[in-house]
Amino acid sequence: MRLPGLAVGALALALAVAACDQPVPPLVALREPSLDARDLGVIAALLDARFRSGQTDTKRPRLLLIDTTVAVCAADPVVFSPPPGGCLDRQWIRLVSEALPPTSRRTATLAFEARNARRLPIPGPPGAEVTFISATLADSLSAPVLLADHPPGSQVVTFSAPVYPSSRVAALAYRAVDAHRAVAEGAARLELRMNGRWSVVATAGPRPQE
Repeated sequence: MRLPGLAVGALALALAVAACDQPVPPLVALREPSLDARDLGVIAALLDARFRSGQTDTKRPRLLLIDTTVAVCAADPVVFSPPPGGCLDRQWIRLVSEALPPTSRRTATLAFEARNARRLPIPGPPGAEVTFISATLADSLSAPVLLADHPPGSQVVTFSAPVYPSSRVAALAYRAVDAHRAVAEGAARLELRMNGRWSVVATAGPRPQE
């Protein structure tokens, strides 16, 4: 049976009205990428191995951890000024590559660059002696200013996001600056031990200073 054109038009209009009456599904909030618990465990292990003093008195040095990771440079910083807070240039990438296991160096280096294409939030300070500071503040103030009210030996510390060549191996870049602008930076490889703790097994650096 063929419906006349007028009836078809009326049916289409009725269906459209009915569709408009349906409730609109709620918007799904997209979660911003950030570091996870495994990443924080890697950073905490590197802080223990390289930066934490182990002192227990009130005048022990503080580590001011920038609350986002540092990202790979979007352009050559020799030609274009680096962004506030700096970025991971080719020398940084080379150090990370040197710290990686030779068997997975190429693929893991590419994965490192991909994961660090943008700054990622760090959800919480990993342990004792660590104080969070915002990346915005760190981008606008020098290390001596940030450290002025903290005990001698305190440092401003930043990390890349770790990359994982395998489930039990991690690598990342790090940088620490003290009140005298002395810089400690490089890359480290860590392995997950049977006790569930990460341990530094190789380092590369320091990065040449310009």
